[in-house]
Amino acid sequence: MSEKITVRAAGPEDSAVIAELVHGLLAEIMPADKLKSQAELEAATHRLWREGPGFAAYLAETPAGEAVGVLTLTEMCAIFALGCFGEVTELYVTPPWRSAQVGEQLLDQAVRHAKRQNWTRLELTAPDETAQGAQRAYAFYNRIGYETAGPRLKISI
Repeated sequence: MSEKITVRAAGPEDSAVIAELVHGLLAEIMPADKLKSQAELEAATHRLWREGPGFAAYLAETPAGEAVGVLTLTEMCAIFALGCFGEVTELYVTPPWRSAQVGEQLLDQAVRHAKRQNWTRLELTAPDETAQGAQRAYAFYNRIGYETAGPRLKISI
């Protein structure tokens, strides 16, 4: 792509665009029967903006204002991390813009955000190593300096 992408901080007014991009991400990585609707994701985005400190989002846009990528961050705190740190909770770049350094620009913005917050580190979750596209994702994250820190588990509440 020859167009220059800019990355900007998003706000509550961008909730619909954020939800649309996160829906695209989830559609690629989860079974259709588990996929939340775009309306549910937009409501969740609005709720995150209201519920307090620690949530941030960034959008990557073309000069025409088309959103082609999103990154969301949440503040976490742990003794092992020696204080508060950030977690990249969603990172998505639309397929036509992959390999155009959009993800790298979004993650660079996340590092700048982390430094402003005085976080001790930045973490993210990558796809399971057996998932489609996982090798590409791991190669990308490793190339820009991320290290594997182990698997994560969850329970829905």
